[in-house]
Amino acid sequence: MFITICYAYLTLVWYRRHYSQKMHIVNLVRQRALRCSVVFRKPKALQSRKKLNQNKYSVLCEPSKEPIREEMEYDFPSKQLLTVTPMQAVNLNEDWTSFIGSEIPLDDPNKNHTLILIEAHLPRKGKHGRRPSLDIPDEKSVKLSELSVPIAWKAGQPFGLLVRSRIEDFSTIGLAFLDGLLQLDDGLQVEQMLSVGIVGNAFKLLDYLPGTRRSCTLSGSKSHSKSRSQNSISAAKELHRRQRPRSFGGEFSPPSYSASPSSSPSSLSPQSGGQPRHLRKRHSPIFLKKMEEKQRSQESSPLSSTFSSRRGSQESVSSGIEITIDNSLDSPGPMETSTVATSNKDAINEAAEKHRQKPPNALVLVDNPDEGSKFNKVKALLDVCLQRNCYTTYSVDIDTVLKDPWIDNTQLLILATNHDLSDHAREVIMKYLYKGGRLLSLCGSFHAGVKLQQIEDTLSVREVRYSSLDGNVTHNLHASCTKCSYKLSAVNNHDVRILASCHDNAILVHVSIGDHGGAAILSQVHLEDTAGDDSAVDTETFTRLKKSNMIRHEVCRDVLTTLGMRCGAGELPALTPCYLLCQNEGLKQELLASISYKLDADRRLKGSKVNLIFVPAPQDAQAVTSDQLPVVTDEGADSGESFNKQVYMQNLKTNQLGKVVFYSEVIPTTQLIFESLQRSVPTNLGLVAIATAMTAGKGRGGNTWLGPPGCAMFSLLAHFTQHSQLGQRLPYLQHIASLAVVDAVRLLPGYEKIDLRLKWPNDIYYGNEMKLGGVIVNTSYMAGQFTAVIGCGFNVNNSDPTICINDIIQQYNREHGTDLAKLTVEEQIARTITQMEFLLDDFILRGKDPFRERYYQRWLHSGVRVRLENESGPEVCVVGLDDNGFLLVKDSSGNTQSVQPDGNSFDMTKNLISLKTR
Repeated sequence: MFITICYAYLTLVWYRRHYSQKMHIVNLVRQRALRCSVVFRKPKALQSRKKLNQNKYSVLCEPSKEPIREEMEYDFPSKQLLTVTPMQAVNLNEDWTSFIGSEIPLDDPNKNHTLILIEAHLPRKGKHGRRPSLDIPDEKSVKLSELSVPIAWKAGQPFGLLVRSRIEDFSTIGLAFLDGLLQLDDGLQVEQMLSVGIVGNAFKLLDYLPGTRRSCTLSGSKSHSKSRSQNSISAAKELHRRQRPRSFGGEFSPPSYSASPSSSPSSLSPQSGGQPRHLRKRHSPIFLKKMEEKQRSQESSPLSSTFSSRRGSQESVSSGIEITIDNSLDSPGPMETSTVATSNKDAINEAAEKHRQKPPNALVLVDNPDEGSKFNKVKALLDVCLQRNCYTTYSVDIDTVLKDPWIDNTQLLILATNHDLSDHAREVIMKYLYKGGRLLSLCGSFHAGVKLQQIEDTLSVREVRYSSLDGNVTHNLHASCTKCSYKLSAVNNHDVRILASCHDNAILVHVSIGDHGGAAILSQVHLEDTAGDDSAVDTETFTRLKKSNMIRHEVCRDVLTTLGMRCGAGELPALTPCYLLCQNEGLKQELLASISYKLDADRRLKGSKVNLIFVPAPQDAQAVTSDQLPVVTDEGADSGESFNKQVYMQNLKTNQLGKVVFYSEVIPTTQLIFESLQRSVPTNLGLVAIATAMTAGKGRGGNTWLGPPGCAMFSLLAHFTQHSQLGQRLPYLQHIASLAVVDAVRLLPGYEKIDLRLKWPNDIYYGNEMKLGGVIVNTSYMAGQFTAVIGCGFNVNNSDPTICINDIIQQYNREHGTDLAKLTVEEQIARTITQMEFLLDDFILRGKDPFRERYYQRWLHSGVRVRLENESGPEVCVVGLDDNGFLLVKDSSGNTQSVQPDGNSFDMTKNLISLKTR
């Protein structure tokens, strides 16, 4: 007993000392990181320091004007923390290269950020030729890439990396380094890191790539001169010519960059003259090519350097296709005809720049803008593929195209009309293309001079082979197609490239038009159609289309990128405040009273990851950030139209769970809300956090969960004792939550045969084909009681990016002639929580056996024969769930084995259980 007390006392003393040390380090970094260099280092970094003069702290830093003064703050056995005065500076002119797209803020008015110089190296290879790696558990590791923004790098020994970070994050990075938990990409190991200043400008590789347009301009100038463009091209050619192994390849004199102390990166100006600059032997032609492709992708303009090079090598037309051209309607008149010479790169660059400067408008030509269904399908596709908040999409009719002055104000024209265009309409559209416009034709009659022909295939859904314009992206997918293809030939005035084909029929082509960068992509593939748009599609075809849905999006993104549009996620939606919505006023007052003693003067409930700030009204809320979330407590406040509290409460039939709602329209993840609440509120309140969209949702094993609108996303707080039936079998929690999601649909009258199933250990599936949801459970224990945060996410009304419950209901209606209503997110969250409370109470009361009987009715695996480890591993038969909730399998000898869900995965396509290495 005495030994136990001593051990507990020593543990407490160590913890308090460790915590005090940690807080001192955090305060030290906060107070000094911007006044001097705060240094975290390994002792052996001191050896290289002794080789330098007294005015230079690091080989990567500039000598200071006065001697360096070091003050040791902490000297641990293997790490040190010290401060260095004066602050050290890095000269970026000394062979530093900027990361693509990075910007260095030369003046940071709020002083909340600092620049960090990191010296790192790759560990030496062992006797088997492998480099040792840091064995850091994922749940403990601190990734540098998540806490900083890369700015520039310098090759050599040591490898130099310059990053920008918030002061608070620098503290976290430093503490992780001291604890041995800091993780860099590519196996690099940190020797030391310090806060620094900068002088000079890093080498911008993309400024010297072939065909790259300079993004910087002369001070006060708004245009690029032709001579500067030629200088850029010639400098890039010289760069390629001089790349030789084992040599710097001589020198050349690119424009030098100068900036005033207050200037921003965008104002850096190329100046004539300047010091010659050495080329770097590590910038090989292959690396330059990759950087050029990266630049084209970022600028979303494939015309800057690809048109002239591709014109001389048009050999991608599939064999067996006859090539003819029709110049009758969609070709220019005699006065308009011209071809693009390969030497006319400046004109193409100028056209591409002019196209980028157009207003970010996308016009969709439809037969009837008021009807809306066709336009809505196209807009839904654009919303998925294009960067958020970059473009405005309008629906227009043919009268608008013929009358309004839209040509100079449109970046993309999409033809989504089923009607034949008049000759006048074709002429207007061709005029737009010859002025550098971009066009996407979706299964219409417009063909830009390329003839259409009927094909014999009677199927509306076919297997399509897609290859991008540069050949780097290839896909096979099932898609809805028309009964036409394009009949191509040797080109007189246009360049035509096949992008997709089916049975040697060209059904998606790229046509470059005129000498101003005009381009059209003509499609006989319904890229805008989702599975189920065709009422005649059967279940098998429906499933094939749904499986190809994500590939269809990838094809669409590549098509739109080829047309100069910016694709990808773009900026995340802005975070929004949280609203406290309770079933009655008494519950709200009980909640607020239970946490009142923990609130500070600003009504802030502090947590390690996020602080909740309780305010009476939205106008009192502070800015929403990833670590600060205002909670509006006034029930009368407008929480937006995305969540219907009345529908939710009407469908909630629980005694306790889900009656106190924390709702936010956009939040990083719902699980963060309970981090500071779960130990503070009474267990009878039944808290649930609900979001319309999440920006950083988490799945099992650290996977990212995408959270688009239309997906039901919530985290539920549940409590139960250690000695209860459930407390003795915690793994059953995820099975209970998964079954609740399925039963919330299949127990509704008429919905019993909707094919929602359970896949071990925690996934919701459509049949055995596609995943549409999942569950994650985190539990903690204190004083004989478990607290569980049960996170659920499942697709209810979002057909993209894969499949949703309402898709399955619609397909069931088509096949069986029923008229089952679509379900709403609010209904399904409430019904799922209702089912979850019933299953939890029943399990605690009656144990595992009644639950397993219900569970097996919904799951996919009874009697399935699978292999363990890999495809040649031992074959076993799935028996069910064991007493603890693990998967129970039986081998050929009759011996049983339990497979734990933690880290293991079930590949249903191969009947394979991949086991986690333990």
